[in-house]
Amino acid sequence: MKKLRSSRLIMALVIAPGVIAAVLLSFALWAVVQFNIVIAVAIALGLSAIIALAVYLISDKGISFDEEKFYIKDGREYFYHDIDGIKVKTSEYDYRRYKAIVVDGEEVCIFDDHYSNAKEFRAILEKHGFTVPSDNRMMN
Repeated sequence: MKKLRSSRLIMALVIAPGVIAAVLLSFALWAVVQFNIVIAVAIALGLSAIIALAVYLISDKGISFDEEKFYIKDGREYFYHDIDGIKVKTSEYDYRRYKAIVVDGEEVCIFDDHYSNAKEFRAILEKHGFTVPSDNRMMN
């Protein structure tokens, strides 16, 4: 069974700035403390661990799918014939476009073209008769 997850690039764009900020903070603390670099490094490592843990906990756990059905992160499973439609929506905070799968009038999950295995998931959806629009505004 394959999973549809957030791409590593997106995750790296969140983790890298946080780690860089923690390292910069550690150097600022080192300048203040001067000779007590062990404390500054421990603080930087702790902040980096907290940031990495927070990103892991709030990140999308993905959609598992096979040829017959798909599973969303809270454990619910849906057959492809249960799908009412697929809508393209725009995120309110970063203006990225994503697709929302609607089952019984409720949006049960979202994904975009940047997820790993997104092309395979799109192919399965199209095989089951759904037109999956692109995230790119120029393509629609």
